[in-house]
Amino acid sequence: MEHAKRYTAPGLAKVGRRIHDHLDPDGPAPSEHENEKPRRELSLHTGTDGRLNFSGSFDGETGTLFSEILSPLAKPRPAENGTPDQRSVSERNGDALAEALDLIADSAKLPTQGAERPHLTITINWDTLRDRARSRLPTQRRTHLPRRCPPAGV
Repeated sequence: MEHAKRYTAPGLAKVGRRIHDHLDPDGPAPSEHENEKPRRELSLHTGTDGRLNFSGSFDGETGTLFSEILSPLAKPRPAENGTPDQRSVSERNGDALAEALDLIADSAKLPTQGAERPHLTITINWDTLRDRARSRLPTQRRTHLPRRCPPAGV
């Protein structure tokens, strides 16, 4: 009653909307049509430098699962010497997603594609591998690496 005496009709309507929004922050429940099918979208774009950019949205259930998977992996992890984790929340979330993907890739339940589980193959030419391996070995323990690439299977 106090507000009705102090505010104009538009001002009182604004106060009423704020009270309503406070009491019902989620807004109206979705219609049956909106709830028919969970809405999940993920757009992927690989840049010329090989970086993958993505955006998307999940329905509530999938979003909660996604958050629950990342949450323990994204916690700050101090260094062994006790130095606090210097990564931003975004960096920790990115590292958590990478770790979750590693766990998924190691799962025996992951479907195969082309009769193989997902894997990453890194190629390097023989001369570069040989030269880099030699430069990394201690001088007193150098291992002989052949000048030419060994035959396949060796």
